[in-house]
Amino acid sequence: MPSSTPALRLPLGSGARRLVRAALPLGVRKRLAVWAARAGGARGEWWSAELVRDLAERDPNAYHRFLWSHHLAYARGYEPAARFGAGHVHPSRRLLFADLLRVAAARAMEVDSVLEVGCSMGYLLRHLEAAVFPAARVLDGIDIDEYAIARGRSVLAAEGSKVRLATADAARLPGVFGGRRYHLVLCAGVLMYLRQEDAAAAVKAMLGRCDGMLALAGLAHPETDNARLAASTRRDRDATWVHNLDAMVARASGHVAARRWEGARQVNGNTLYFVFAEPAPRGAPVPLPPLDEPDDASPFPAGEALAAGLIGSESSIAAAPPVSSDAAGPAGWTGSAPASPLPALHEGGGQAARGEDGNVSLLSGQSLEVGR
Repeated sequence: MPSSTPALRLPLGSGARRLVRAALPLGVRKRLAVWAARAGGARGEWWSAELVRDLAERDPNAYHRFLWSHHLAYARGYEPAARFGAGHVHPSRRLLFADLLRVAAARAMEVDSVLEVGCSMGYLLRHLEAAVFPAARVLDGIDIDEYAIARGRSVLAAEGSKVRLATADAARLPGVFGGRRYHLVLCAGVLMYLRQEDAAAAVKAMLGRCDGMLALAGLAHPETDNARLAASTRRDRDATWVHNLDAMVARASGHVAARRWEGARQVNGNTLYFVFAEPAPRGAPVPLPPLDEPDDASPFPAGEALAAGLIGSESSIAAAPPVSSDAAGPAGWTGSAPASPLPALHEGGGQAARGEDGNVSLLSGQSLEVGR
């Protein structure tokens, strides 16, 4: 039976795209972008981002907020069948949780409550509940994607999960879930969509809801350790940001308990930059083992080692080049290695030419590192 939804057949030339963006107000184009994603299949999804591409250049925060909140472009890859279940947990997130368990053990920290900021459908919370912190009694998550929250609630209810989800913005974090505090606050693959000043504000707000540990995962700069970046660096091809999360924690009066930076090394397409922070110091920093070392004391069952069983397998961990001590990164990046660990609140620029994960950047057609 023919579809009742009209097929989207718009010109794809760059000149035509510029003409459409110039001729139509942004508000009209936003409505068209939502319609295009619903009506035009793969081409419509492409147009849903292309119609507002100029917004990505002017205001990346607003661009990503629009796409996530309307479940457009890369957000449409977040569906239950592709995200829920242990087999769908991205290897970089398994590494994050393995490091988290080490830090929690070193601090003798029991995790009874978890808040995830930018939880999408709650599939990572479900994995934490089932396999990482099964004794946790409270597992809450917020996201601006109403569609993802609704889909996630349905799946979680069917599985009898304790996970609770709410549609909310990280900018309004102090008021969600009654303002309660949590043993663990998790934010993985979210701050990359925020400008430096907004990401720093989110880190401060998350530390304010945390009684134990704040676990952050962000984009790693491929050559300069993120902790040495004077300012956040923009990756132009997908309008995301590479931050100095260490400095943001320090600026918020928090303390880094452990960290991992693997530079250009990738795990199934994702770079590795983890920061584990505490509202107040509880001991010396916790050393994390190199990725190349076997981990006999794995916190995961069935032989899942540090890389969740991926060390030494094909195309799992891509080797990193030697870390440069120079201020400049590779071609297409800007940034510097400052004397001060605190970044100035201004923006860098540049882009990376590396391909990451399976999500598609509709700005350029290149692949995009997994977000949530």
